[in-house]
Amino acid sequence: MSDPDRRLLELAAACYEQLGMTAEAARCYRDAGSYRRAADLYARLGQFREAALDFGRAGQQDLAAWLLVHEAGDPAAAQAALAPLPAIGTGGITPPPAVRPLRQRLVLARCDVAAGASERTALPVLAEACTDLAKPGARYDPYVEPWAVVLAQAVGREDQVALVFAAAVGGNRVGAAQRWAAWTRETLHAELILPPAATGSGVLSPGAAA
Repeated sequence: MSDPDRRLLELAAACYEQLGMTAEAARCYRDAGSYRRAADLYARLGQFREAALDFGRAGQQDLAAWLLVHEAGDPAAAQAALAPLPAIGTGGITPPPAVRPLRQRLVLARCDVAAGASERTALPVLAEACTDLAKPGARYDPYVEPWAVVLAQAVGREDQVALVFAAAVGGNRVGAAQRWAAWTRETLHAELILPPAATGSGVLSPGAAA
């Protein structure tokens, strides 16, 4: 595809977005090779397999795999999306995987839970997520906290959800106290009270009781 053709397709996609014609916009972005934009729109439409396809094309297999397991309910497809490719010159033999990034380990743990594994599979990964979130100044992966929360909820461990949020607050993750307070209200029907030191400011988090 020539650059002018791609630009025309992206222009058409932007126009469709402004008109609220999300499906048409996603199709144009896909045809233009703007796969990440297409994936975001397909996910917004609830077309999770289409979104996963374009996330994979954009080189973001972990995002594709998360949608497949958590939204499409297909852990086998999610695991396949994260499967390492055979190395060149190995005769098609797939090498043993290196240590996976935490984001991928969260996805695979979610796959195990979806396939019926016990909570013991998820707990070590949740502990790693808490350790990562609690490090102030560490490079922030915006997917670790929400995926860890979902994983903890999938195994029915509200205490683990609270630990994830507490770690994020301890690591000064922006908005973590507010997200924790909102979850407490929605799930536990209670108000979260945090000491001022825990929020990184001189006031309690929103929703906290005086």
